[in-house]
Amino acid sequence: MTLKELHGETCALAFDDFLALDDRFLSSAYRAMRAVYNSRKITAEKKFYVRGCLPKTKISEIRHKGGRAESLPLSGKAFSMRLYGKGNIVVSGPNGEFMKDFDCNGDYYKDFLDADTTITFVGLSSYTVCDLVTFEEVFSSNRSDIPDGDGFTVIDLREALPDFLSLDSMPTDASGKTLTAAVVYDGKIKLPDSYSGEISIVYRKRPMQPSLYSPESRIDIPAEYEPLLPLYCAYYLLLEDEPEKAEFYREEYEKMLAVIGRGFVYSFENKYLDTNGWA
Repeated sequence: MTLKELHGETCALAFDDFLALDDRFLSSAYRAMRAVYNSRKITAEKKFYVRGCLPKTKISEIRHKGGRAESLPLSGKAFSMRLYGKGNIVVSGPNGEFMKDFDCNGDYYKDFLDADTTITFVGLSSYTVCDLVTFEEVFSSNRSDIPDGDGFTVIDLREALPDFLSLDSMPTDASGKTLTAAVVYDGKIKLPDSYSGEISIVYRKRPMQPSLYSPESRIDIPAEYEPLLPLYCAYYLLLEDEPEKAEFYREEYEKMLAVIGRGFVYSFENKYLDTNGWA
């Protein structure tokens, strides 16, 4: 079902006159989708492949004393470090050099290396560098995918999956066994850097809001729940001005939801009788 089709079905269901396809209707459609998602656990499966990325070298801590420059050679494909304090560093390699100013408390700084490189700690203030690591192999061209150097690989599921709400179960490997080495927290999966292989997850989805700019795009909801949307859209749109009529559609929504949950098909006649004789 597209947003345009939902609009047409809602009009035919409960509105004799014109119903604009506007922000008000869009809001009712998204609220209807959220109602369905809250009533039923809607899940999806996703597979990731993780390649182990062990550090080539690691320095746990460097304390730079302000007022003097200190240089350190680096080699490999990439590096990562955490910075504490205020200062700057200069990274020099075959393709030139650049300076980075920082003022932070434990923020990561990562970048790729061009063959042999020198990093120079400069600045008037003293600061601390922790977990400075280099990697001989990095399996991505994105700077953000360079490992943190703390011994773990982290998959941010909210970043990787826009419709991610929460994990439905623990991650499994290619054989279907639970990944006992995985730590799950705050929408992330944390694995030892040494782990390589497939990861499979089942996660609860959250609805993706439709857009007025693409009314022909499909609404993000399983097909079996599509008949519920016009009912709840009508409920929201009528709730303020015609609460009794709105309640009728809400009750029909609840009936249909219960029937769909049992695996049956539900239909109803579009009739509502109030004290004024509307039908």
